[in-house]
Amino acid sequence: MAVRCYDVYILKAEGKVEPEVFCQLGHFKLLLEDYPKALSAYQRYYSLQSDYWKNAAFLYGLGLVYFHYNAFHWAVQRTPSDAHSGQRRAIKAFQEVLYIDPSFSRAKEIHLRLGLMFKVNTDYESSLK
Repeated sequence: MAVRCYDVYILKAEGKVEPEVFCQLGHFKLLLEDYPKALSAYQRYYSLQSDYWKNAAFLYGLGLVYFHYNAFHWAVQRTPSDAHSGQRRAIKAFQEVLYIDPSFSRAKEIHLRLGLMFKVNTDYESSLK
């Protein structure tokens, strides 16, 4: 229901939508496991919000979307470099969350996901950290 309200609001706003609306829509789509639409909403937020890097919840959500596509869809990647670039984006998003908010409520989960991604990339030293 909330997603439908956001969609209607965006359509009626005729391009005059606050960036935070796209961030919230991305969160809702992520909760519904609609990863393509979550990524689209997050990308709109990213393009409209100049200081997106200060929003830990946005970076966390974006990191989860990247993690989903790269941790569970490695076989779908066209080339190994596609997989590695996606992993780097997920790693970067998660590291930025920890940098701007070390006490983020999901910090332990972020550390776990980072450890898994570093292990897959055979960066065992970083994985242990």
